[in-house]
Amino acid sequence: MSDEQYAAQLQEQYNAEAAAAAGGGTVPPPPAGSGAEGVTFTSDASAATTEGAATEGGAAAAEDEGGEFNVFSYKEPPRHVGEGAWRGIKSIGTGVLAGATTLVAAPVMGAREEGAKGFAKGLGVGLLGAIVLPVTGAAVGIKETVHGAINTPEAVKAHSEDKEWDADTKTYIDYNLVAESDAVLSVDIEARFKNLNIEGGEAADGGSGVAGGGAGGSGAGKSVKDTEFYDLLGVAPDASAGQIKKAYYKLALKLHPDKNPNDPEAAEKFQKVGSAYQVLSNPTLREKYDTKGKEEVGEMDLMDPTMFFSMVFGSEEFEPLVGALKLATMAGAENEMSSEESDFRQRRREVQCAVNLRDLLEPFVSGEKDENAFTEEIQVKATGLATTPFGEELLHTIGYTYALAGQKQLGRQAPLGLEGHMLSLKQKGHILGTRFDAFGAGVKAFVSQQRASKSEKLGADGAAEDGATDPDKPMSQSQAALMVDFMTALWKVSVLDIESTLRSACHKVLHDKAVDKAAITERAKAMAIVGKVFLETQCMNDEIMAGAPRKSWREQLAEQVGATKAAAPPADATAEGSAGDGTASSRCGRDASDSGHPSGETATIQTPPCA
Repeated sequence: MSDEQYAAQLQEQYNAEAAAAAGGGTVPPPPAGSGAEGVTFTSDASAATTEGAATEGGAAAAEDEGGEFNVFSYKEPPRHVGEGAWRGIKSIGTGVLAGATTLVAAPVMGAREEGAKGFAKGLGVGLLGAIVLPVTGAAVGIKETVHGAINTPEAVKAHSEDKEWDADTKTYIDYNLVAESDAVLSVDIEARFKNLNIEGGEAADGGSGVAGGGAGGSGAGKSVKDTEFYDLLGVAPDASAGQIKKAYYKLALKLHPDKNPNDPEAAEKFQKVGSAYQVLSNPTLREKYDTKGKEEVGEMDLMDPTMFFSMVFGSEEFEPLVGALKLATMAGAENEMSSEESDFRQRRREVQCAVNLRDLLEPFVSGEKDENAFTEEIQVKATGLATTPFGEELLHTIGYTYALAGQKQLGRQAPLGLEGHMLSLKQKGHILGTRFDAFGAGVKAFVSQQRASKSEKLGADGAAEDGATDPDKPMSQSQAALMVDFMTALWKVSVLDIESTLRSACHKVLHDKAVDKAAITERAKAMAIVGKVFLETQCMNDEIMAGAPRKSWREQLAEQVGATKAAAPPADATAEGSAGDGTASSRCGRDASDSGHPSGETATIQTPPCA
């Protein structure tokens, strides 16, 4: 087998693993280029974690180049030496990591395929990658740094004139939020991308197992013991993870209790649909359901479907603040979206969030409300949002981004602007930290999935020897840990998405030439106030007000899926906080370490005086 064929096998195996986990996003993309020289790994599953919003380079400019997961090439040259050096560091780091990964993975893969002979071939490929990939990363890093240095004079001149980089025209412009919102929000997206969707839809939907073939389990030849969960979602048993996700999202959106407040039938079906998706979106549980039926998974502790939906797709109450999450946009699309449409939808989302944020700040900026009255108004809004499923966590994530953006702008207006630049460095460190955090959560979820699968096989062998199984047994420790890790990984992906979008929205609001500098200063002050209030807001439900202890969201999640019961049997069956409580209001606890921000960063944000 040639090196090219072996590299193709590596790509094929990764694609298969990514496709298997696409419904939950639990498999992180491997380092760019890992496997062999010249190989570029791509993954549709990684699209949801790719950030494309600006932080320092302009309201409409992209800090991260999305699409293919290949940091050895960029769509545009760096605009200044800082961006070039940052790209250089990323390229060198990725090259070293990719080389090390290849050196370890290639021999293992080869041994698995061809034994000792494959191990030797894989070792050759690994050694080649361990040399070539770091060198390539270093070469690209040097190139990007040099290009950035060449473009720095133009960037300095634009910065002194407070101009923004426009990715469409590839020039520096005077950014105007009103003009961009008029241009972007008025576009009929469906009409604009109709032809692309028709072409993409034929390829995406061809041979799918989506309903029409769901009822009765008669889809494309896959034999399963029970089709009830598939029938609930309206898909066939051979449906892909992506098709299952789309079907669940559309049904859950239609049946959600917020849209059907006085419809117990819709609420009941929403619960059933949510439980079905939790099983079918988890590869280990889906396999167990397919082979052994509903009885085997029916008694397991599953998350409250309302909370589950909010963690994966966001909350309708928060949409004015954060827009539709990328996972929701991908799941709600009729056909596979082109990269052009996906980018435009994200830009539209950022602009709409910026407009909504500008309007939220306007009472303070215009002088209609003083600081105290404005703070009270925001506190009332935050208190209501905190009571929604996963509301407190979302508020704290939003608040961190708002507070840091407002502080940074005010710091730059101070003499020399040193405080603003220090906060800018802090933000870059935070961005890097959240990415590593999300990557680590994905790896942990993948490991948990493998462990749970192995545990299931061992359990099945033991049950076969005993000649009986217990259908009422609780979720095993490995299965419960998998569910917790699975949901944690989804939350980390959402944190990346939300923070990226809000950084861009804040940048637009604070660099809007439609208003004067005095108004920008007032916007920064108001933004810092909103961020501080959001960070300080805690959910106060009836249980907590009655004296119940606050719990972190991980603790609440572990209880809902039975992880605490699986780890150790409870001393008292009536102990407070038992799993499967099912009420959205019961999960309001949280501590700083669970924020999705490294080291509980939320506690370090201080709002400067607004006088």
